[in-house]
Amino acid sequence: MPRLVAAIGFLILAGLLTANLWLVNRTLDRERKAGLEHLFWVVCQPGHSSAERADAFLKLLVAENREWRSADLSGLDLPGINLSQAPLDNTDFRRSVFQRADFSGAFIGNAYLQLCDFSEANLENADLDSSDLYRADLSGATLNRAKMPGIRLQEAKAIGARLVAADLSGGDLVMANFSDSDLSGANLQDANLEGAVLRGANLSLARFAGARLADADFTNCNWWRARGFDAAAIAVLRDQFEPTKDAPEEMRQDFAEWLKEIGGQ
Repeated sequence: MPRLVAAIGFLILAGLLTANLWLVNRTLDRERKAGLEHLFWVVCQPGHSSAERADAFLKLLVAENREWRSADLSGLDLPGINLSQAPLDNTDFRRSVFQRADFSGAFIGNAYLQLCDFSEANLENADLDSSDLYRADLSGATLNRAKMPGIRLQEAKAIGARLVAADLSGGDLVMANFSDSDLSGANLQDANLEGAVLRGANLSLARFAGARLADADFTNCNWWRARGFDAAAIAVLRDQFEPTKDAPEEMRQDFAEWLKEIGGQ
């Protein structure tokens, strides 16, 4: 009989402990959900400062949030932040500062990134499909192999940027400044480059088939090593953008070699 009583007592105690743990977990889950709801309120409703929204955004990111359509993340100041591989599709980061930030492999498609500062940031292998970077600053940024079809880079500044094998096909690059950038192997097919500046850029094996080039500046870049220019475009480039006396000697020699290859002299 004492053993039976002890066994019953143990079972009752175990049941109470299980019930208490369930209540504790339920309370913690409610608190977690309430906390997330508050964070969503901070990033979705007006009246919160940039610092408050930045803090809420980072906490939601840690909580693996993937829905940002209604969040106001504009004007955040997050230089040097690590957002590698982050799910950031449909975000609104207008006028935010991401100097030297790491977005490598991040997913930032259909995002509003107008006037953002990405100078010296790492966006290697990032997916920026159809995002809007109107007047964004990408100077010194790394975008090697970035996926950017249909991107809007109108009047963007990408001086000294690295865009090796990047996909900019079909993009709006009107009046974008790619001076001294590395676009070797980049896909610029069907892109609008009207008024774009490519002074001193490396265009080796870049593809331009179907691109619009009116008023683009190809001064002292190796356009003859690119691909996809039709005969009319090549004629204009030869007439207007032969390397100047200020071009590097190596570039002038390479141009001369190209002329020999095509029987131009």
